[in-house]
This record gives sequence, structure tokens and C-alpha cells, in this order.
Amino acid sequence: MLKRQRTDESPVEEQLVESTRSEDFWFCDGSIVLQAENVQFKVHKGVLSRHSPIFETILSMPHTDDEPTVEECPVLNVHDDPKDVENMLTALYGKNHDSSNPLHFSIVASFVRLGTKYEIDSILKMGLARLQYEFPVTLLAWSFGRRLHTGPFCIQDVDSAAGRYAMIELALECDIPWVLPSAYYMCCLDLETTLFKLQDVARSKTLLQAVPRLCFKAHQALLEDQYRRAECMSAELLRNPDCTFRYREGRRDTRCRSALWCKPGLELSDLDTWDRSELREEELCDSCIDTIANMSQIDMDTLWDRLPSFFQLPRWEVLKGADYRNI
Repeated sequence: MLKRQRTDESPVEEQLVESTRSEDFWFCDGSIVLQAENVQFKVHKGVLSRHSPIFETILSMPHTDDEPTVEECPVLNVHDDPKDVENMLTALYGKNHDSSNPLHFSIVASFVRLGTKYEIDSILKMGLARLQYEFPVTLLAWSFGRRLHTGPFCIQDVDSAAGRYAMIELALECDIPWVLPSAYYMCCLDLETTLFKLQDVARSKTLLQAVPRLCFKAHQALLEDQYRRAECMSAELLRNPDCTFRYREGRRDTRCRSALWCKPGLELSDLDTWDRSELREEELCDSCIDTIANMSQIDMDTLWDRLPSFFQLPRWEVLKGADYRNI
């Protein structure tokens, strides 16, 4: 319980506030009590000051006699979620968070949120590195991550409606705009959930309306772009003078020319290029395989460069800014 000291100048009665002590962070030799909502953490000023210039400044200020104490330690009220504080302290004290294994999104969000607020570079960079892996800014990194689906830097629970939406909320809250294009695109790939099931996971009513509306418009524009690219590729195959199948003796084989013949579709495809081994399974000639592979690579590079514009965002260079290079 939190105890407010009496002073001679202005005596007050003891005020008791029901609080819960952290089971993991209550050190008998602690020198400061962090109070997050109704949870208290008795920790060391030196640990906080060593990692955070914000805490260093706050904790260097003199304490007055009328400030509340717990076990003769001053109490510092922090307006943070207790779970965020616990995750922050776990990292600062070098406890259970294994940086070489996947982390839950809630832990990564705590690192980014409090790392930004208290300027704790160690946990902020750890969190941003995870976001960079899951929400890359290059097509190569996107393709690698989508094919691998796992790895030591993965974020657990992020590939779901709740996870994607929470990621967008975090990016907007902590000013991490380079996350948004790929996060929004993931929402477009699962448009039905984005349009009709976000109300079950959304915290912000404003975003609950804005995200589905934005992704619906972007989905339509991306489908139109996908259709246009398929048309161009089909036309190029028709013009290909080196297609060996069309000159087969005895019949006119149109396999290559019809392989990617454009058909209107409602399903948005992932940002990926055609793999030559997959094209060979379609029994296409080598010339047309080269044409398709080269064109799809150029198309995907161009689409990736333009991806932010589908979501009314500035180009990648602006989104990344100077801070991205310091991750």
C-alpha cells in the first residue's frame, strides 16, 4: 500500500491506496517504486538511469517530504500499462526475453512504446528490428520473409486481424510510418476480415472506420493495377518472336501465349515474382519463361516503389526518414 508522509507545515492523514506488488520486480534493496496503474515495481534508480536519459533526469530531482513512499522508497507514478512496464524491466534487467527467438507482439510493442517514450535505445532498437523484419521496406526482404514464414526475428501473433490492426495503431502512435505500406497491404490480402471483423479487435473507433475504408479503396486500385499488368504480359507473349512452341511441326501450339491470358479476378495476389521452376511445370518454352520472369520482376519492383501511394502515403524515402538508418 502506498503511504503519504506527514509534514509539520501541512499535516494530512495517511492515505492508503490498494496496490499490487509485482512478483518479479520487487527488490529488497530497490531504491525507487514505479507505480503503473495499481501495480508497483520496486527497482533500482541506477538501472533506470543507466538506460534512459529521461529517467536519469526525473530521478535526479530532489524529493520533498510530502511525496508518497513505500518502504521508505519514493514512488514515481508512470502513466503506462503495467504489462508494458514489466516487459521493459524484463529487458533492462536481462531476464527472460531471448532476443534470438521470436517474440510476442505485445513484448515488441512494449519495447517500441516505452523505448520511444523514455529514450531507451537498447529496447527501442530491439523492437524496431523486429518490425523491420515483419514489415520490410524492400521487395527482396518482403519476398524472403513471406517465403520463410519463420525465423529468430519473427513477431508472434502479428499475422492476424488483431495483430495487423494493433500494428497499425502502434505505428501511428509511435510515428513509425515505414511500417504502414506493408501492414496495410496485408490487410488488403485479407480484405473480408479487414472490412467485417475489425470491430472485434479495434480499440480506436476512428481507426475502425478509417482502416477498412482506406484498404477497400486501395484493394480496388491494386486489383486494377494487377489486371493491367497481366494484360501487358499477355500482349508481350503474343508478340514474342522466339516462342518455340508456336512453330511446332504439324500443329499450332498456343500454350505459351495463353499461359497468362488475363482474366478479371477478385483475388489480390501477393507481391511476388514468377519462379522459373514453377513456370517450367507449366511446360512453357524457355523464351517465354524468360519473358515472364523478367517482366514480373520489373513489374514487382515498380509496384513496390509505388505501394505507399495506394494508401495515400508519401514515397518510401520520406517514410523511412533519418531515424530508419539508425536501426
